[in-house]
Amino acid sequence: MSLENVELLQRWRESWGRQDAEATAACLHEDVVLDFSSARGPFRGVYRGPAEAVGFLRSIWEAWDEAMIEFAEVIDCGTDRMITVNVFHAQGRSSGVRTVARVANLWSFRDGLIHRAELFQTKDEALEAVGLSEYPLRWCF
Repeated sequence: MSLENVELLQRWRESWGRQDAEATAACLHEDVVLDFSSARGPFRGVYRGPAEAVGFLRSIWEAWDEAMIEFAEVIDCGTDRMITVNVFHAQGRSSGVRTVARVANLWSFRDGLIHRAELFQTKDEALEAVGLSEYPLRWCF
């Protein structure tokens, strides 16, 4: 796992938390794909290219107040891939309902940018997708 990719994900997460569309888009490859087809909720879909990806993120930002992503674990899957186990904390903008969701993302990188992010409901599903049942290196934040 490259330290540059870990730092890139941290920048992406921080810009996402600030709802900074420009800084978030700057982390994305021109051929980026966000595959959230396995999501359980209103944001299910596959988003291609920075414009669709940022549009997807803006939809999330519009629905939630105080939305925050915490990386509970970062798992090495080779030079250009890693899994993050995420804890999503948010409060509904109109309902005021607080929620906490735990999911995993498989991230792929190209040319120093995020090339693909795929959502899984569990860490085990993400590990299975890359052929790992155990993992060699885990970082916790």
